[in-house]
Amino acid sequence: MTLPQHLSKSFWWGTPSNIIEAARETMGEIILDPASCARSNLIVKALEFCDLEKNGFVRGWHGKVFLNPPGGNCNEDGVPSGNEGQSAAKAWWFKLAHEWKTGMVEQAIFLGYSMEILQTTQVDTPEFHNGPKYPIPLDFPLCFPSRRISFLDETNEPVKGNTHASVIVYLPSMNEEGYPKAVRRFKKKFRDIGRCIG
Repeated sequence: MTLPQHLSKSFWWGTPSNIIEAARETMGEIILDPASCARSNLIVKALEFCDLEKNGFVRGWHGKVFLNPPGGNCNEDGVPSGNEGQSAAKAWWFKLAHEWKTGMVEQAIFLGYSMEILQTTQVDTPEFHNGPKYPIPLDFPLCFPSRRISFLDETNEPVKGNTHASVIVYLPSMNEEGYPKAVRRFKKKFRDIGRCIG
């Protein structure tokens, strides 16, 4: 990815193909990857993607979304900012939650580099239009990979040595009738990756 990810010196931390394929099979397709680049999209194969220059954070999202957000910190526009600003993973999560809550995003898969996202989103959770708080990852079906994920470098080759346990979050359609079926499909497609709950 062209966005600096996960407090690494590298700008490239792409998603392994097995996770992408499970996401595609869960949702049927990937319409948008809002935090990506041309090289990563060779694997993701989203119909649309946003790179650092396009900055998906400030754009409207739609359809079925796959999101592996940048790590570290970011400014208010979601752009990585070194040691200043807010948690990028948390900011991008709430951007996704907003787009899902408004119905613009039909379904989504969110890849949390670190399970810390399960804790940080519980603190200072923003309100949705001065009403109830935004949903957090713990409100959705989750997959806990059984092995540390080997994210991809700038040549789309696996990088060993990831020291974080990750989490995959599924935001299904808000259509109540299809919800149980969608969750069962998520669990079936991700069961080879790790333990699924929710």
